[in-house]
Amino acid sequence: MIVALILASLTSLSAQPALLPEGAQEDLLRRMITLVDPQAALTQFGERRSHETSIGPAHGGHVKCGTLLISEVAANWGRLSKATQAGLSRFFQRQNRQESLVSRNGRFLIHYDITGSSSVPPFDDDSSGIPDYVEFVADTFEDVWDLEVTQLGYLEPPPDDDGRYDIYIKNLGNSGVYGLAWPDPGGTTTASYLEIDNDFTENIYFTQGRKAVQVTAAHEFFHAIQFAYYAPFDVAWWQELTATWMEDFAYDEVNDYYAYVEFFQQDPEESLDKFSFGNLRPFGASIFGHYIADVYGPETIRATWESLGTRTPATYDILDIDLALPGGIAGAYPRFAVWNYFTGSRKRDYYDEGDVFREVSLRAVQPIVGQTIKDFKRVDHFGATYVQILASGISGGLRIVLSLDEDATWDVVVLLVTQTGLDILRPPDATIEIPSAGSYEEVVVIPIVVSSSGTNFTVDYSVTASSTIQSWSHLVADFDNDGEVSFNDFIGFADSFGKSGSEGHDERHDLNADGRIDFTDFLSFSRRFGDTR
Repeated sequence: MIVALILASLTSLSAQPALLPEGAQEDLLRRMITLVDPQAALTQFGERRSHETSIGPAHGGHVKCGTLLISEVAANWGRLSKATQAGLSRFFQRQNRQESLVSRNGRFLIHYDITGSSSVPPFDDDSSGIPDYVEFVADTFEDVWDLEVTQLGYLEPPPDDDGRYDIYIKNLGNSGVYGLAWPDPGGTTTASYLEIDNDFTENIYFTQGRKAVQVTAAHEFFHAIQFAYYAPFDVAWWQELTATWMEDFAYDEVNDYYAYVEFFQQDPEESLDKFSFGNLRPFGASIFGHYIADVYGPETIRATWESLGTRTPATYDILDIDLALPGGIAGAYPRFAVWNYFTGSRKRDYYDEGDVFREVSLRAVQPIVGQTIKDFKRVDHFGATYVQILASGISGGLRIVLSLDEDATWDVVVLLVTQTGLDILRPPDATIEIPSAGSYEEVVVIPIVVSSSGTNFTVDYSVTASSTIQSWSHLVADFDNDGEVSFNDFIGFADSFGKSGSEGHDERHDLNADGRIDFTDFLSFSRRFGDTR
């Protein structure tokens, strides 16, 4: 019955116009076969795991979750030829398993094999007649339900015909993924079922064994929850970003997401919402989820899904997520860019686990007095670029001149970094002058595109060291940019003092960008009070 309903819903989508080009259909079919039936792909195409990256399995070089591709197929079903649909339909049929187990609270039905290529490990230490692995899977999903639905307040996954959520244990090692969430295509919200690996012992898994079960359950079940709010493919980047965040929120000690952070940090100029199957960036972008949860509270992630739940496929825009964030993504991104700088060897009081993150890619320059260094970068919407000026020992000051693409909206953050401290400039103008620059270890200029769409916006910059620069072009804590840190600035700061991010503080008043406006920021403001330029 379920199979018939799924295939009927798939077929009903075929009334949509404009078939995909033949090459695109062939590529979609090839990728789907490679994911779901790698042995058939080896026979048919002479290849295996086309979604494997070049970095190798020891570093997490596989797509963590295959849900994105499944959603892509479902979203494009009506644009596929009958022949391509016929080639793909079999993958949406649930496979029978030899045995099943109802979980302890009756919420899940676990389907598994005891013989064959997808059989689970046979160990039964408690002599219950049920393999220990299956019992652990069942208990883990119950724990995840308790966290994500009961404690965090998310909707339950839409039910299918028997009221229990189905988990299928399958050998996914050859597919190179931890798990798969299969939505029923055709609706803005939809029922679904999950598949997870049968033992997590293959060396393609960055995390193995029971820990892999835990993070996979938290990740894939969160996809099932997401489908209760908004299932279409156009928000797949946010599905993967928040599901990867959720797995670490649920099982903080496992840290499987470490393997993917580099795929975000290595290209900070690319859009936050850039995604495609085989691209590991959305998993690495989960650090944005960590940032949002730390600064605004984990309930803010739920609020984004509640906001999406009010939309339809025809009206989706990244700003649907924006509505749930205090200040929007444009208000959150500058501070996020600061957090991403202080990772790896530069870690400070930002990400709890930032010391193990890859450092963000940047251009480092070391100016010489009397010379000007020039370069340019291209930045996408909700992206940032980093220019690190090695300032220690410079005699005189610095002049940084930016030429920002007029087709984009920009924000600029300048970090004045010492060994033990940090000041942050938020210049409204494109020319920045910093006297006595040699007193800083680094001056880091971060131009950020806060437009919600568009790519390849250009920023040209020049950096000059000069002994003639004697005064500041802008002042730290001069929030109204009138050239003086005065009582007017204090009034605004006082209004934000003590407020959390979720309470709507002005992020400019967070003078060290740690997400809290507290006594540390007050001391920083006090040191600057009375400054003039």
